[in-house]
Amino acid sequence: MPLLDILRAQNEWWSTGKVPSVLLKDIKRIEFEKAIGQIDDERILGMIGPRRTGKTTILYQLINKILENTNPERILFFSADDPALLPFKDNLFENIIKTFFEDVLLESKRGEKVYIFIDELHFLADWELWLKKYYDLKYNIKFIISSSSAIHIQRKYTRKL
Repeated sequence: MPLLDILRAQNEWWSTGKVPSVLLKDIKRIEFEKAIGQIDDERILGMIGPRRTGKTTILYQLINKILENTNPERILFFSADDPALLPFKDNLFENIIKTFFEDVLLESKRGEKVYIFIDELHFLADWELWLKKYYDLKYNIKFIISSSSAIHIQRKYTRKL
């Protein structure tokens, strides 16, 4: 399956304009309110916590909120632990970003603001180097990341980000 097809499957709002209701919960936790308050901040927004605590649901709730005022194609979500991505594991981060800008948006990285959500970030090799690269180049990208590997993430943050 081509990478673009995998991304389309993870980003149904590109065609429907909305997050599937099955991915949303009616209750919004305090973490959602804190995150939405930081959505316009240029810094990378990270959510770290144990598995099965609602991080992914909060990501979908954020996407749903952003969709109120944003073209659906300007929001990319991908789960780095999706087994469908395994054939693309070499340079996966860069290949996803390249596919998104070249095949979905059809524009350069200096265009209008985009939101890139990466769930279970710690599954990506060298993720901290790629995030730092894009952040340092001041592309108009808001990264929202999650991970259930707090120790791994915190060590990489202190060394690279």
